[in-house]
Amino acid sequence: MSQQNEALVRRMFDEAWSRGTLDVVDDCVAADAVEYEPAETLRGPQGQKDMITRYRTAFPDCRLEILEMLSTGDRVVTRFRYSGTQRGQLGPIAPTNRQVSGEGIVIHRCEKGRIVEGHGQWDQLGMLQQLGVVTLPGQTRAAGA
Repeated sequence: MSQQNEALVRRMFDEAWSRGTLDVVDDCVAADAVEYEPAETLRGPQGQKDMITRYRTAFPDCRLEILEMLSTGDRVVTRFRYSGTQRGQLGPIAPTNRQVSGEGIVIHRCEKGRIVEGHGQWDQLGMLQQLGVVTLPGQTRAAGA
């Protein structure tokens, strides 16, 4: 079962996120699924599609690379690297044409061949710093920001 769950999660990363094939989401995510992300809670396949669309619109070359995947029973833990160039609007952030990259981790729970729950954490602050919209005390804003 663990290998099937890993293949399911890998399909979401490779096809839905990195290629933008949103039809895959309906095959992989249960209708009543819930995923808890740092800034929002995603519900069902549509919640996933909305988030993927939002980030792939802002970062058309978006890639999620699986760095490590571990599974046991109904859980799959995936450590990943994201990368992309902001060429579109991201919420209130106008296109910067800056490249971003960072890492994250997500724990998925799977049942009956579908993702039913997820808990994700990824470096949103690092992304905002790379886009030049956030500076921390002691940092200077990058040129062109």
